[in-house]
Amino acid sequence: MSTGTMSITERVAMPPHSRRMRIVTPVRYPWVLLMLTLSLHACTTKPANPSGWTAVESTVGGFKISLPASWKWISMNPAQTDSTINAITRDPAERSGMTKFALDRRDHHVNFLAVDPPLKATLQLTILLNEEGLSLDSLARMLRPAMEQHGLSGAYKEVEINSAEAQEVIDSTSASYTLQVLVKGSLHRVYLLTLGTEGSEIDHYGPMIRAISRKFEVVTQR
Repeated sequence: MSTGTMSITERVAMPPHSRRMRIVTPVRYPWVLLMLTLSLHACTTKPANPSGWTAVESTVGGFKISLPASWKWISMNPAQTDSTINAITRDPAERSGMTKFALDRRDHHVNFLAVDPPLKATLQLTILLNEEGLSLDSLARMLRPAMEQHGLSGAYKEVEINSAEAQEVIDSTSASYTLQVLVKGSLHRVYLLTLGTEGSEIDHYGPMIRAISRKFEVVTQR
Protein backbone atom coordinates (compact mmCIF):
# COMPACT_ATOMS: atom_id res chain seq x y z
CA MET A 1 0.00 0.00 0.00
CA SER A 2 1.47 3.35 -0.98
CA THR A 3 2.03 5.79 1.89
CA GLY A 4 3.47 8.57 -0.22
CA THR A 5 4.70 9.51 -3.70
CA MET A 6 7.73 11.57 -4.57
CA SER A 7 8.62 12.50 -8.15
CA ILE A 8 12.30 12.83 -8.89
CA THR A 9 14.60 13.01 -11.90
CA GLU A 10 17.07 10.15 -11.92
CA ARG A 11 20.07 10.12 -14.24
CA VAL A 12 21.26 6.86 -15.63
CA ALA A 13 24.90 6.25 -16.41
CA MET A 14 28.05 4.40 -15.44
CA PRO A 15 29.02 2.61 -12.20
CA PRO A 16 29.62 5.17 -9.42
CA HIS A 17 33.06 3.86 -8.48
CA SER A 18 34.30 3.63 -12.05
CA ARG A 19 35.61 6.90 -13.42
CA ARG A 20 37.11 5.24 -16.46
CA MET A 21 33.65 4.12 -17.54
CA ARG A 22 31.94 7.50 -17.58
CA ILE A 23 30.55 8.98 -20.76
CA VAL A 24 33.82 10.84 -21.49
CA THR A 25 35.74 7.60 -21.98
CA PRO A 26 36.98 6.94 -25.53
CA VAL A 27 36.06 3.27 -25.13
CA ARG A 28 32.60 2.40 -26.47
CA TYR A 29 30.53 0.43 -24.03
CA PRO A 30 27.29 -1.29 -25.05
CA TRP A 31 24.97 0.80 -22.92
CA VAL A 32 23.66 4.34 -23.15
CA LEU A 33 22.59 7.11 -20.79
CA LEU A 34 18.96 7.84 -20.02
CA MET A 35 17.02 10.65 -18.39
CA LEU A 36 14.10 9.32 -16.38
CA THR A 37 11.51 11.05 -14.25
CA LEU A 38 10.53 8.44 -11.70
CA SER A 39 7.80 8.30 -9.09
CA LEU A 40 9.05 6.57 -5.95
CA HIS A 41 6.40 5.03 -3.76
CA ALA A 42 7.23 4.28 -0.13
CA CYS A 43 5.21 1.32 1.08
CA THR A 44 5.23 -1.39 3.69
CA THR A 45 6.94 -4.59 2.63
CA LYS A 46 5.60 -8.10 2.36
CA PRO A 47 5.13 -10.00 5.63
CA ALA A 48 8.13 -12.19 4.77
CA ASN A 49 10.44 -9.18 5.01
CA PRO A 50 12.15 -8.28 8.30
CA SER A 51 10.09 -6.21 10.67
CA GLY A 52 10.30 -2.47 10.07
CA TRP A 53 11.77 -2.66 6.58
CA THR A 54 10.33 -0.30 3.93
CA ALA A 55 10.09 -0.90 0.19
CA VAL A 56 10.65 1.89 -2.32
CA GLU A 57 9.28 1.24 -5.80
CA SER A 58 9.74 2.97 -9.15
CA THR A 59 7.33 1.69 -11.79
CA VAL A 60 9.02 3.78 -14.48
CA GLY A 61 12.49 2.62 -13.46
CA GLY A 62 11.17 -0.91 -13.17
CA PHE A 63 12.50 -1.81 -9.73
CA LYS A 64 11.63 -2.12 -6.07
CA ILE A 65 14.14 -2.22 -3.25
CA SER A 66 13.62 -2.82 0.47
CA LEU A 67 15.58 -1.02 3.18
CA PRO A 68 16.00 -1.53 6.95
CA ALA A 69 14.24 0.97 9.18
CA SER A 70 17.40 2.98 9.94
CA TRP A 71 18.36 3.42 6.27
CA LYS A 72 17.32 6.63 4.52
CA TRP A 73 16.94 7.61 0.88
CA ILE A 74 18.77 10.72 -0.41
CA SER A 75 17.38 12.37 -3.55
CA MET A 76 19.70 12.73 -6.54
CA ASN A 77 17.52 15.58 -7.81
CA PRO A 78 19.49 18.81 -7.16
CA ALA A 79 16.27 20.54 -6.08
CA GLN A 80 15.55 17.89 -3.43
CA THR A 81 18.95 16.73 -2.14
CA ASP A 82 19.17 19.28 0.69
CA SER A 83 15.59 18.73 1.86
CA THR A 84 15.95 14.96 2.04
CA ILE A 85 19.20 15.26 3.99
CA ASN A 86 17.69 17.86 6.34
CA ALA A 87 14.87 15.39 7.04
CA ILE A 88 17.45 12.79 8.06
CA THR A 89 19.55 14.85 10.47
CA ARG A 90 19.94 18.36 11.84
CA ASP A 91 23.53 17.79 12.94
CA PRO A 92 25.70 20.22 10.87
CA ALA A 93 28.66 17.85 10.57
CA GLU A 94 26.50 14.92 9.49
CA ARG A 95 24.58 17.08 7.02
CA SER A 96 27.82 18.36 5.53
CA GLY A 97 29.26 14.88 5.13
CA MET A 98 26.11 13.45 3.54
CA THR A 99 25.75 16.45 1.22
CA LYS A 100 29.32 16.11 -0.06
CA PHE A 101 28.82 12.39 -0.57
CA ALA A 102 25.51 12.87 -2.40
CA LEU A 103 26.97 15.53 -4.70
CA ASP A 104 29.91 13.26 -5.52
CA ARG A 105 27.59 10.36 -6.27
CA ARG A 106 25.44 12.60 -8.45
CA ASP A 107 28.54 13.67 -10.38
CA HIS A 108 29.13 9.96 -10.97
CA HIS A 109 25.57 9.58 -12.25
CA VAL A 110 24.09 7.49 -9.46
CA ASN A 111 20.31 7.08 -9.84
CA PHE A 112 19.28 6.01 -6.36
CA LEU A 113 21.21 6.53 -3.11
CA ALA A 114 20.45 5.28 0.39
CA VAL A 115 22.55 5.38 3.55
CA ASP A 116 22.52 4.24 7.14
CA PRO A 117 23.19 7.71 8.63
CA PRO A 118 25.42 9.37 8.72
CA LEU A 119 27.46 7.23 6.29
CA LYS A 120 27.99 3.96 8.12
CA ALA A 121 26.84 1.93 5.10
CA THR A 122 25.65 2.90 1.63
CA LEU A 123 23.59 1.64 -1.31
CA GLN A 124 24.06 3.04 -4.81
CA LEU A 125 21.93 2.03 -7.80
CA THR A 126 22.67 2.75 -11.45
CA ILE A 127 20.46 1.69 -14.37
CA LEU A 128 22.14 0.75 -17.66
CA LEU A 129 20.44 0.34 -21.02
CA ASN A 130 22.04 -2.66 -22.69
CA GLU A 131 20.95 -1.95 -26.28
CA GLU A 132 23.10 -4.67 -27.79
CA GLY A 133 21.58 -7.30 -25.53
CA LEU A 134 24.88 -8.62 -24.20
CA SER A 135 24.79 -11.30 -21.52
CA LEU A 136 25.43 -10.41 -17.89
CA ASP A 137 28.60 -12.48 -18.11
CA SER A 138 29.89 -10.25 -20.93
CA LEU A 139 28.97 -7.07 -19.05
CA ALA A 140 30.68 -8.35 -15.90
CA ARG A 141 33.87 -8.97 -17.86
CA MET A 142 33.74 -5.43 -19.21
CA LEU A 143 33.42 -4.04 -15.70
CA ARG A 144 36.42 -6.00 -14.47
CA PRO A 145 39.24 -3.59 -15.55
CA ALA A 146 37.55 -0.67 -13.81
CA MET A 147 37.12 -2.71 -10.64
CA GLU A 148 40.79 -3.61 -10.63
CA GLN A 149 41.80 0.00 -11.20
CA HIS A 150 39.96 0.96 -8.03
CA GLY A 151 41.51 -1.82 -6.00
CA LEU A 152 38.55 -4.21 -6.01
CA SER A 153 39.21 -7.90 -6.40
CA GLY A 154 37.04 -10.99 -6.73
CA ALA A 155 35.12 -12.57 -9.59
CA TYR A 156 31.47 -12.27 -10.54
CA LYS A 157 29.38 -15.38 -9.98
CA GLU A 158 25.91 -16.27 -11.19
CA VAL A 159 23.05 -15.87 -8.72
CA GLU A 160 19.28 -15.51 -8.89
CA ILE A 161 17.51 -12.64 -7.15
CA ASN A 162 13.73 -12.87 -6.95
CA SER A 163 13.62 -14.95 -10.16
CA ALA A 164 15.80 -12.44 -12.03
CA GLU A 165 19.10 -13.41 -13.63
CA ALA A 166 21.98 -11.78 -11.75
CA GLN A 167 25.70 -11.83 -11.07
CA GLU A 168 27.48 -10.63 -7.95
CA VAL A 169 30.98 -9.99 -6.72
CA ILE A 170 32.16 -9.45 -3.13
CA ASP A 171 35.35 -7.62 -2.19
CA SER A 172 36.22 -7.86 1.50
CA THR A 173 39.36 -6.44 3.13
CA SER A 174 40.32 -5.07 6.53
CA ALA A 175 39.57 -1.58 5.20
CA SER A 176 36.27 -2.09 3.37
CA TYR A 177 33.48 -4.44 2.33
CA THR A 178 31.80 -4.07 -1.06
CA LEU A 179 29.02 -6.12 -2.64
CA GLN A 180 28.22 -5.38 -6.27
CA VAL A 181 25.31 -6.98 -8.13
CA LEU A 182 24.24 -6.89 -11.78
CA VAL A 183 20.56 -7.72 -12.23
CA LYS A 184 18.88 -8.27 -15.60
CA GLY A 185 15.67 -6.30 -16.02
CA SER A 186 13.14 -5.81 -18.79
CA LEU A 187 13.46 -3.66 -21.93
CA HIS A 188 17.24 -4.23 -22.10
CA ARG A 189 17.78 -2.70 -18.66
CA VAL A 190 20.51 -3.86 -16.32
CA TYR A 191 20.60 -2.74 -12.69
CA LEU A 192 23.96 -2.22 -11.02
CA LEU A 193 23.79 -2.21 -7.21
CA THR A 194 26.84 -1.31 -5.15
CA LEU A 195 26.59 -1.70 -1.38
CA GLY A 196 29.44 -1.08 1.03
CA THR A 197 30.73 -0.35 4.50
CA GLU A 198 34.02 -0.03 6.35
CA GLY A 199 36.00 -3.15 7.14
CA SER A 200 35.49 -2.66 10.87
CA GLU A 201 31.70 -2.84 10.34
CA ILE A 202 31.62 -6.10 8.34
CA ASP A 203 30.20 -8.23 11.16
CA HIS A 204 27.26 -5.87 11.59
CA TYR A 205 26.60 -4.75 8.03
CA GLY A 206 27.77 -7.72 5.98
CA PRO A 207 24.61 -9.82 6.53
CA MET A 208 22.41 -6.72 6.26
CA ILE A 209 23.96 -5.66 2.95
CA ARG A 210 23.46 -9.14 1.53
CA ALA A 211 19.84 -9.16 2.71
CA ILE A 212 19.19 -5.81 1.01
CA SER A 213 20.61 -7.11 -2.26
CA ARG A 214 18.34 -10.16 -2.06
CA LYS A 215 15.26 -7.97 -1.58
CA PHE A 216 15.82 -6.16 -4.89
CA GLU A 217 12.98 -6.84 -7.33
CA VAL A 218 12.46 -6.13 -11.03
CA VAL A 219 8.88 -4.87 -11.52
CA THR A 220 6.73 -4.20 -14.57
CA GLN A 221 7.49 -0.83 -16.13
CA ARG A 222 4.66 1.54 -17.04
